[in-house]
Amino acid sequence: MLQWAAIGIACYAFASWFQSIRLTDRLAYRLITGSKTFRALIAAGAFLAFAMNSANGFVFVYAHRYLGLTAEAGLRLGVISVALGGVGMASGGYLCDVARRIHPAGRLVFAGITSAIFTVASLIQFLTNSITVFYLAFAVATLFVPMWFGPLLATTQDLVVPRLRGAAFAALTLGTVIFGLGLGPYSVGLISDATGNLRIAMLAAVSIFPAALSSLGSAIRTLAADEAAAGIAAEAE
Repeated sequence: MLQWAAIGIACYAFASWFQSIRLTDRLAYRLITGSKTFRALIAAGAFLAFAMNSANGFVFVYAHRYLGLTAEAGLRLGVISVALGGVGMASGGYLCDVARRIHPAGRLVFAGITSAIFTVASLIQFLTNSITVFYLAFAVATLFVPMWFGPLLATTQDLVVPRLRGAAFAALTLGTVIFGLGLGPYSVGLISDATGNLRIAMLAAVSIFPAALSSLGSAIRTLAADEAAAGIAAEAE
């Protein structure tokens, strides 16, 4: 009950903020809440955060229950997460900018590819009975897990005028936090309790990837037009 009350309050605050933007700043409304690309990016970020927070939130519990890993293994998983997560975040930011120079929608294509790699690695991770394969798949998933956020965030900055960059960051982040952090791990726990099988719950969470890929595809299709609209608005300000 507490979980749903918190989600409800967060959604109400999110909707109220969007309503306030619509009434007080028409340009912000048009470029953020009125933009098909921006809405698709919020949806993609929410779906990706859902899958990735779900997987990371229960990974040690899963490894202990299905592979017999001990608390010492938890330390190893933590070291892998810190090291490869940092490398993934730094390299992802650089590589998505390279992708943007190659193609106007390169950042979003990059986000889709890296998210697909994470998804495949996670499926292997939660299906294998080999501890070695589990560690290898976990390492790959951890490397690629943070690579989607930078491309999405950078793309939102191209969709708004300079004075709205903070609002654009907030809009994207709110969607990922409310849906991804708020419902991801909770849903895994709920499914696990209902089925008595944590593996099924983890696989169900990761299987949301096609919805994220569909949202990224929608954003790619409308990106050029919305970036042009942002450029015209910036020149007019």
